[in-house]
Amino acid sequence: MLVGIGSAQAQEALRQDAALQERLELVFDELRQAGAKGVSGLGFRMWVCIVAALVIGGRVSVPVLMVFQLHGRGAVHRAGYATATRCISSSQPMQHNPGLAYTESRDSERAMRLNHHNVHAAGNMRWRKPVAVVATILLAGAAWGASTTNGNKLRADGTRLHWSLNHPAAAGSSGLLLVAQGSGCQPALASAAVQAAHAVAPRFTLLTVEKYGVSPNDRPADAMADCTSDYRHGHTVSQRVADAREVLQALCGAPWWNGQLVLFGGSEGGAVVAQLTPLVQPDAVVVYSSGLGEPLSDSLKRVVPPQVAQQVDTMLAQARQDPNGERSWGGNSFRWWADVADRVPVRALLTTSAPVLLVQGGRDASAPVASARLARDAYQAAGKGGLTYWEYPDHDHFMVDTHGTSHRTTVMARIADWVAAQLRERPAQEATAARPGFCNAPLSALTGSIDPT
Repeated sequence: MLVGIGSAQAQEALRQDAALQERLELVFDELRQAGAKGVSGLGFRMWVCIVAALVIGGRVSVPVLMVFQLHGRGAVHRAGYATATRCISSSQPMQHNPGLAYTESRDSERAMRLNHHNVHAAGNMRWRKPVAVVATILLAGAAWGASTTNGNKLRADGTRLHWSLNHPAAAGSSGLLLVAQGSGCQPALASAAVQAAHAVAPRFTLLTVEKYGVSPNDRPADAMADCTSDYRHGHTVSQRVADAREVLQALCGAPWWNGQLVLFGGSEGGAVVAQLTPLVQPDAVVVYSSGLGEPLSDSLKRVVPPQVAQQVDTMLAQARQDPNGERSWGGNSFRWWADVADRVPVRALLTTSAPVLLVQGGRDASAPVASARLARDAYQAAGKGGLTYWEYPDHDHFMVDTHGTSHRTTVMARIADWVAAQLRERPAQEATAARPGFCNAPLSALTGSIDPT
């Protein structure tokens, strides 16, 4: 959850370029892994721009911002298309390094801007369209494996709970990787961040659970502002935990699941997997750019401008007093704020024996590094092992350094090694033997909205 304050123009720039960043990073990572460097006629970064424009122009946007809209809603969100178009049509097309850099606007707002350093000639641009089509087809096949299946059921309150399973191409049984995405009402499978996270356990089946009020086919123009009334009414972190637990329990006994379970949560999703861990007994937990060591009522004040920090206590007090009301603040309902305001997520992790990896950027302007350090210190104070803490001093919320270079692929590869090491210590047969205690337990209604049937 990245927080920004300022003019409508600055907010619009943030929304567009953050969505583009996610797509650019994903496309670059996939093309690089495919060995597409040095293709004839086009600079490598130009290929990235072309494919990103096609993907983003198709209305596939990524929620990575929570904007405190103190000056109105601002301009219409265009899902980064204009930025991608400028990237392609620029007379100074970008070279191999696809980095994105933070710059300060006149209003002192943090805005994503494409880094145009080290440019070179574009080459023959008549190949744009076929390159984009072919590369997008290749990327789609590489990212999503052999098959994706969707499931759904009714909750007790009549709303529908949706989830998706992306099975690996290899036949036979596999472990299960649950990825909990960050803020916003965009479907999980439309998120480049979720796709990238699958790399931490690529041979596992990927499970994503949609938030309350979200279905897999939704494509909101603005993933913080254009959400359904059901989402506004019912989306909370605790509801996400309850939904994920119900889906996992429904999957118990599936013939393809070998019993191994890995949880991965980024940003808001980190709080989800922290609360879920003691309920489902995973074999490994990864918390990515989430903090977790203090309540949001404290960490929020670290990342917002002073004038907004002064409002935090008042607004959260109002949310606690009226959690079921219709009011919202900062892109989320009072119900959402009341649910997370006073919770310290690391405390749930301290009740478990699951190995936990906490990955944090030192320049994270959304989940402050001070909060992550408090989570690390809580483990030490409790005399408890099981926590691995990685801090990247030069990286931000997206693992981009001060030069605008993304390190997400490298970080994800290192995480994959850590996950593999944990799984070697607990083979599939041991995981299967440990999970019946969870699989056979009756569902407890954490939020009063679980359908026990």
